Amino acid sequence: MNNIRTEGKNNRDYGIKDFFKLYRKISKNPVLYKKYAKVISEFNKEISRAIVEDSYEYRIPYRIGYLRIKKFKTHFILDNNGNIKVNYLKPNWEATKKLWLENEQCKKDKKIVYHTNKHTGGFYFKWFLDKRTTNVRNMYVYAFYPSRYNQRLLSKTIKTKENIDYYE
Repeated sequence: MNNIRTEGKNNRDYGIKDFFKLYRKISKNPVLYKKYAKVISEFNKEISRAIVEDSYEYRIPYRIGYLRIKKFKTHFILDNNGNIKVNYLKPNWEATKKLWLENEQCKKDKKIVYHTNKHTGGFYFKWFLDKRTTNVRNMYVYAFYPSRYNQRLLSKTIKTKENIDYYE
């Protein structure tokens, strides 16, 4: 199947329309595309909500792996002069822009404010596809990139919900 998509940031080989075509072929009594898409969308949103809000670890069928949120400790690494290496830290663009508006010299020097994640005890969080238990060959070539909706859901949950804990 020659299914080449246009080049762009969200480049993919298969999408929901391709899955619907397959579903229509193998189903004896298929539903309409609109209903199919709604069911798939609701299922994915509920799984995402459970992973983010309930610290659920979703087992992907056919032993492809586990999808979960993983927490990482923010490490401050020093160079030989005792300065913090900033290439390991995440920029806080909101605070940086505020600093640049208040201090013109910082804007000229391009000073950047970085996240320290004090509100989470120094941890940062990201979506993680655990591929250690898979039986799929060459699984290392596959990657998981969460949608913008899922990234925003994780960010909002971490900022608003207390007593939430994820695996390290």
